[in-house]
Amino acid sequence: MGITRRLFVQTMLYGFAARSLGQGVVEHRGALRPRGKPSGRPFPVRLVDVAASAGLKHPTVYGNSGHRDYIVEAIGCGCAFIDYDNDGWMDIFVLSGNTFGAGTPTATNHL
Repeated sequence: MGITRRLFVQTMLYGFAARSLGQGVVEHRGALRPRGKPSGRPFPVRLVDVAASAGLKHPTVYGNSGHRDYIVEAIGCGCAFIDYDNDGWMDIFVLSGNTFGAGTPTATNHL
């Protein structure tokens, strides 16, 4: 089977479009710069776990604990920070997933 002019032009146009519009791997051609020196200043931050005292006591469920069959089981859930009751404090809305099949009765969203 010989190649027709139409097939040749289509192939060339598709190749040009793929090269110019495609989202492919980008080569890094810039020069690597060394990391800057640390400033030596202390980082005055203290992290404290306040989840239990804030009322975040329920587990977040997404998928089975042993394996993940579907992508919605593997990517987890989410949360949103919003001042729901207009008291000036940020409230957290935690989204909980569920398992496929029998499900988990305690899996629910929490505000």
